[in-house]
Amino acid sequence: MLVVDDERSICEMLEIALRKDGHKVETVASGDNATEVSVTADVQFSGALAGLGQPLIKKKADAMVHEFAENLRKAIGAEA
Repeated sequence: MLVVDDERSICEMLEIALRKDGHKVETVASGDNATEVSVTADVQFSGALAGLGQPLIKKKADAMVHEFAENLRKAIGAEA
């Protein structure tokens, strides 16, 4: 599971809860970091949680979500 939020305490809280539920968790502080991790990580993420209050995500949420999804599809070899 990929957790994206610029507030470290939110990432930590979600990481604890998700790990208790049996998930492997990676946390990052921005949408740019999420895109990079989704392409370069040695793992496949089962899902992602992103804080929409981040300035960059809030400003360009639709474009970023689309780009992230496309990069994730490429990273796992899925068809668009």
